[in-house]
Amino acid sequence: MKNTVGERAFYADPEVAAYGGEGKVAPDAVDRMVAELEEQKRKRLDFSRRRKYYEERDVSHINDRNAHFNKKIERAFGEHTKEIKANLERGTALPDH
Repeated sequence: MKNTVGERAFYADPEVAAYGGEGKVAPDAVDRMVAELEEQKRKRLDFSRRRKYYEERDVSHINDRNAHFNKKIERAFGEHTKEIKANLERGTALPDH
């Protein structure tokens, strides 16, 4: 390798611009790459979809990340906290001070 590129390019320093080789790429290879990138972009659009937003649901979150966290908590502890939530909504869970 050192014989083909020369000793200065083989032990390259910042002044040597031969780092990437000659940089010549066949036009058909460029066309193949462009076609592949366009195909990836098209496939990416197929996987993207809007999530449904239910207006009738109670809002118990401040952003999407918090909504996801609240769903996980509800799934794990919803059965155990049902009575406490009902008392808080009725106002009977708080003392009469």
